[in-house]
Amino acid sequence: MIAQALITATVRHGVVRPHWLTARDLPWLEALLEARRASAGGPRGDWDRLLKRPVHATAEPRRQALAAVVLERHAPRERPTWPVHPREIRAELFRRAALGDTSRTDCVEAAARHLGLQPDTIEGLLFQDFKAQRALVALPVDLGSEALALACNLALAQGLVARARDVELTLRGAAHRVVRAARLRGLICEVRQDGTPDGAVLRISGPLSLFHHTRLYGRALASLLPTLRWCDDHRLTARCAWKGGEGLLHLDPTAPLPASPPTRRYDSTLEERFARDFTRAAPDWELTRDPAPLRAGAGLVFPDFGLRHRTGLHASALLELVGFWTPAYLRRKLERYRSATTAGVILAIDATREVSEAALPRDARILRFRKRVDPATVLGLLEARGLGVVLR
Repeated sequence: MIAQALITATVRHGVVRPHWLTARDLPWLEALLEARRASAGGPRGDWDRLLKRPVHATAEPRRQALAAVVLERHAPRERPTWPVHPREIRAELFRRAALGDTSRTDCVEAAARHLGLQPDTIEGLLFQDFKAQRALVALPVDLGSEALALACNLALAQGLVARARDVELTLRGAAHRVVRAARLRGLICEVRQDGTPDGAVLRISGPLSLFHHTRLYGRALASLLPTLRWCDDHRLTARCAWKGGEGLLHLDPTAPLPASPPTRRYDSTLEERFARDFTRAAPDWELTRDPAPLRAGAGLVFPDFGLRHRTGLHASALLELVGFWTPAYLRRKLERYRSATTAGVILAIDATREVSEAALPRDARILRFRKRVDPATVLGLLEARGLGVVLR
């Protein structure tokens, strides 16, 4: 999530209008890319100093700073490896210097012998753990100015949505995929029908409506934006806090944003790990991923898994993994499941993402998890037929 100081937008008549990057920005974006590629391999400090002045006559400082931040998101993540950590080298040099009145050369040579390194290596590694001295990693060769402009626009939109009080999404065509993506991110959302077979309306709580974990939640909400293009059509309205006031941000397919990422079989490692572990631990149970949504009055509920015993010895159940939550949100979800199905329902909530200090509703018997959902615990609840969080 980018810093608010890098977001360029205006508010007119209560509407937030981002300052999108367009074709007019391509010349200075190309100059920025050329300068960044020329700096690869050199100290990061040199690159940071270069960015303090415009790389092109048309480059506006804040927009150039935004593009520089987005550029680094595209650079491969590399952890530096050293034969000896620079901190240990400095400590050895200081120790040698404290032993007597010797020259710097003598200290370096003695430290090199002690650490099993060459003196030149000692000099090269001395401050390599300092950020300004680290080598700048090369960018992907296929990153061009047009793709960079779209990535900057996405960062602008995400920066605004991450500071929203609430978001409403109207989706047409493959709406269930975006709903699923929202739920896998743990977002607090309610879904209702929009009158079409493949459409839905999502009402999502924004980070500013929560008590804590607002930054973490904001990043999760912002990461949903690229998935909107999975749908044939979408309309987003976000009530954003902006410069001491509020404004509505509207996004639709005409917004200059990048194409959606490819879908994966599993959209979260939590879900993938549970499916793998449960299948191994419970061969007598059939696990169905992404069962059909259930109608609950005017709304919809989306369980993550269907659980059915192959012999019929135990009753079938549904499992939903809940990320961010509030007591009121869980209460409404329980009520909807009760009205939508007679099957047992297991709610597993992330104990690390509690976002309200209020007590849980008394009837919300829940399975808490941290990092993983234990298949043995779920299996015990299934076979107990009604204990714990299996609702009847």
